[in-house]
Amino acid sequence: MTKKTKILITVILAVIVGGGIFVYQYRWMPKREIKIQSLQKIKECERIEDDFKKYDCFQKLAISTKDASICGLIESDYMSFECFKEIGISTKDLSLCKKINREYKSLRANCITGIAKNLKNITICEEIDFINGWPENCYSSVGAMVKDPSICKETKEIHYRDHCLTGVAVGLKDSSLCERIQIDSIRDYCLERVETVD
Repeated sequence: MTKKTKILITVILAVIVGGGIFVYQYRWMPKREIKIQSLQKIKECERIEDDFKKYDCFQKLAISTKDASICGLIESDYMSFECFKEIGISTKDLSLCKKINREYKSLRANCITGIAKNLKNITICEEIDFINGWPENCYSSVGAMVKDPSICKETKEIHYRDHCLTGVAVGLKDSSLCERIQIDSIRDYCLERVETVD
């Protein structure tokens, strides 16, 4: 082995070891620190005797750390599912919305709607059906946020497209968009909503 080869091997090994130390310090250690801090705070929450305050403590910790596994420590179904909803919306993770039991259809629908609004993606509203919520609110909310009537063309159902146009019309305060609505009752509702917008 030549001297150049030995130096090259030494440099490569130094880079590999140095890179490993860097990753350990700046990638793995902070996560480990967060987990240790979370465990300490979980223990603090567990010491709270009042159930509502204990669950509230868990929920706030889960939301602040964006750690959905902490939501599972909450024994109240509603508060646990509310926890999943909040983290789902803030992290834009649709799988967390799907953890919400169908009995809590408004929480589930609000979670999906929140993600659709954050991503400005109306097709996510298709995840809501009459079994697990009311999709009309999602379509109109995303439409109102995006304020672009062309987004409404992405919806498959006329009924939902009309609700989307209502949201856009209200968001833009433009009653002429209501005239594009095909279903009479939704068109009337749209015109009424646009007139009442401040």
